[in-house]
Amino acid sequence: MEKYREMLAECFKSVIANHKGIELNTSGYRQKYGKPFPDEELLKLYRDLGGKILTLGSDAHKPEDLGGGIAQGTELAQSCGFDRICYFLRHEPHFIKL
Repeated sequence: MEKYREMLAECFKSVIANHKGIELNTSGYRQKYGKPFPDEELLKLYRDLGGKILTLGSDAHKPEDLGGGIAQGTELAQSCGFDRICYFLRHEPHFIKL
């Protein structure tokens, strides 16, 4: 991903400037890849650029995957400097302390 870092940084800057956020998708933990999307490096980049709106999602397509990896994703978010996560209600962000 290193060769795309600057492009991703520009995307993150746009997201942040428009008061939007990103999802930490934990489905990668249960796949061969073994890491979430985005991974730790990109999550830190988003945070370092000023990103604050972060949601967590397990991308479950079957009941047994619902919530999978959320605990790991929460730990990762904390280790990357996030102290809260976000959920949306009627398109409005609401935050939960980690």
